[in-house]
Amino acid sequence: MGQKGLLLTGYEITDDENFMRTLYPVPDELEDQMEDLYHIALKGKESSVKKLIRLIEKFPKVPAFKNYLSVVYSNMGKTEKSYEVNHWIVAEHPESLFGKLNLAAEYLLERRI
Repeated sequence: MGQKGLLLTGYEITDDENFMRTLYPVPDELEDQMEDLYHIALKGKESSVKKLIRLIEKFPKVPAFKNYLSVVYSNMGKTEKSYEVNHWIVAEHPESLFGKLNLAAEYLLERRI
């Protein structure tokens, strides 16, 4: 496939591991923290919500923080809040794979499709 990718039904499939970082760059000062933020999100604690909201306010163009917020809400059992964040991700970052996958999962779980 190489760097060119493959055009399929309006989507480009690529093996470029930096594609999403090019599309939605993470600020240099946070690059080393991304894995830690992911693990914090998995724990689903209320304190994580505040931390992620502060990051989203400071860096609104980074969808990963919104995705982590969705994960926190989901793991806290706040499904509707998680869905709300997923809709926010898709609206503001239409190319975000995680936003689209989360929305598809929501529709499947809620039997909307």
